[in-house]
Amino acid sequence: MNTLINQTQSIIEREISEVLETYPNHPYQQIFAHPDHRQELVAYVLNRVPSLYTSVDITSPEFTLPSPTAILMNVETTIHQGISQLLRGQSLKQEVPSISDPSLMASNWFG
Repeated sequence: MNTLINQTQSIIEREISEVLETYPNHPYQQIFAHPDHRQELVAYVLNRVPSLYTSVDITSPEFTLPSPTAILMNVETTIHQGISQLLRGQSLKQEVPSISDPSLMASNWFG
């Protein structure tokens, strides 16, 4: 039994996590840790990259998804553009916390 699977969103979500690890925690990882902002970034990328569908036999014991090389070429660049574009947007700009007193950071609370 062949089933059509859209691999695009799972690939994008995985790539976003990997790309965000290369950014500083403040403000990038903090902002996109929020589910609504993460979803905005996923939507931004989904609207700008081609979808990747795969037809697979899910009853086969060797069921594995093929490597998504076709979509990965453009995804990383689009993620970087999305991060930049969304942080420039007024709605996210207001939510970026500033670190005004480093002694108030959680790592210093308990000595």
